[in-house]
Amino acid sequence: MKDFRPLRFLRGGHLQTLLGYWARRHLRWTLPTEDLVVDLDGGEPSSARGRVGATDCPGDLAPGDRVRVRFTMGVMVSVEREDG
Repeated sequence: MKDFRPLRFLRGGHLQTLLGYWARRHLRWTLPTEDLVVDLDGGEPSSARGRVGATDCPGDLAPGDRVRVRFTMGVMVSVEREDG
């Protein structure tokens, strides 16, 4: 296996990061998606809210379906359809 050798003008990690950002800054997600904003305290609207990405939801989720979202220390760990 060959060792990785960056281009001479990109030897520093910061320059590689900036070039990677610059080269891909116009890439966009083309699929129609919508993130969900959920209240974290159950039924009552509160100041505690979380955002769930559409790609994290079950694929057959329909408008009006209820989901159970589990957060641990502020990080979403699972999204499940809620029966009932």
